[in-house]
Amino acid sequence: LVLALVATLVGYVRTTAALHVAKTSERHARETVDDFFTRVSEDTLLNQPGMQPLRRELLEKALDYYRQFLSERGNDPRIQDELALTHFRIGQITEQVDAPEKALASYKQALAMQERLVTQQPTSPALLDDLGDTHSAVGGVLLKRQQWESAIAAYARAAEIRARLATANPGRAEFERKLASSYMNMGVVEKERGQLEKAQTYFLDARSIRRQILVADPQNIHT
Repeated sequence: LVLALVATLVGYVRTTAALHVAKTSERHARETVDDFFTRVSEDTLLNQPGMQPLRRELLEKALDYYRQFLSERGNDPRIQDELALTHFRIGQITEQVDAPEKALASYKQALAMQERLVTQQPTSPALLDDLGDTHSAVGGVLLKRQQWESAIAAYARAAEIRARLATANPGRAEFERKLASSYMNMGVVEKERGQLEKAQTYFLDARSIRRQILVADPQNIHT
């Protein structure tokens, strides 16, 4: 009995260790792909004439990974935040390599999951930040489709969430910067549909926030 107990404990410890390594490796893999996707998306050299095929190929590699992740872990209730973010990433890549309207389905899947998560944890900065980003992405697609009212509504929802984050987390410049971007986006929509006075108001609000960020941190190059 003692030998059996020892064997069971050893097996448990080894299994737990193996699962920990697997989970750590999986998380590292996701972080690596996320970083890879961000770098490819933001690399201006890859967007130059002649480089677009390579850029597309690299983005599609990231897309394959995210789709495989959903296929393997899509029903895991423990990682709903990661799954929601994966839908969001798929939407981002689809928008870049295919067509904006095809990205909308992935964004909406991300939104549905993120709304549920925020209902469960209404003060989580990370969850609220992700939700604001997804509403903003939806607004971008609707803007391209010239669905002005829907685009404004999506950007306004993003602005509301980001205003909450900025208020609850004073000194977090990234939340203030994103709030300014939401006002800029709303200004662009109003400008596109000829509402110039409304557009000017949003642009001025965005400028005011960015000036405040620079006053607090003159070296903030992202403002």
